[in-house]
Amino acid sequence: MIGRNLEMNDDLMIKWYIDAAFAVHVDMKSISGCYVTLGKGGIYCNSRKQKFNTRSSTEAELVGVDDYVSEVLWFSKFLKSQGVELKETVVQAFRYQVFFCQRLYRPRRYRCRVP
Repeated sequence: MIGRNLEMNDDLMIKWYIDAAFAVHVDMKSISGCYVTLGKGGIYCNSRKQKFNTRSSTEAELVGVDDYVSEVLWFSKFLKSQGVELKETVVQAFRYQVFFCQRLYRPRRYRCRVP
């Protein structure tokens, strides 16, 4: 039996990695997928066929991020309702290093990490 090691980092940051592959299906639709971690080990992994055709790999990446934004928001709010105060939520789209960050402390203050 293979065991899984899951650990949560002390910095309380959730990281979403989102990627898309352009026109991989017979009907020329793209596929997008995500991988979520709170530190060591993935806690959620998913992939799905995009609902409409895109004209470029750039557009497929943006549609892929859009497909998962609602899950990012829901998951952050779920953890908060469980008493886990996240410092940051980072969404990384592999191709273009697109980052979205969770709002912190003050209503107009946002913090993003850029490599």
